[in-house]
Amino acid sequence: MNNQTIRPITPHTRPQSPRSLTVLLGQGCVLLALAASVLPAQAADITVDIQPLPSSEGWVMVSLFERSADYPHNIRYGQRIAASRQVAGQPLQLVFTQLQPGRYALSAYQDKDGNGKLNTNVMGIPNEPVGFSNNAKASFGQPSFDSAAFEVGPQGARVNLTLQ
Repeated sequence: MNNQTIRPITPHTRPQSPRSLTVLLGQGCVLLALAASVLPAQAADITVDIQPLPSSEGWVMVSLFERSADYPHNIRYGQRIAASRQVAGQPLQLVFTQLQPGRYALSAYQDKDGNGKLNTNVMGIPNEPVGFSNNAKASFGQPSFDSAAFEVGPQGARVNLTLQ
């Protein structure tokens, strides 16, 4: 009798045939593809620089719209920031975070008296400063979504806005 140790074949020591290795690699690729499809798409931020305000009174109300069908009534995201946070001569800055890349539009106004709404005259013309992304101009009512829309890529976007 030979004094040789006999080792059982385990999954770790078993030699792989080229066919079974290919199957394992293929299954690994499928698992990676499934994991990637479950992970959320890359989130982006929009940094909004509101050019120096005419005054530091009240609040700046900023609305972000995601679709032309929602504009200008169904606000996707909104932020309210105290106008007094503005540093003299510097833009007032705010950030919308964790957004999906896509097409968006912004509208903003300075609620000087803090009543929570845009004050207008009898003809509906704003008495408080207003502005839109792309500095889109309003003639009779708000500018269109397309004129105010901008693209946000995976790296995010920076938008300048002037209230007038």
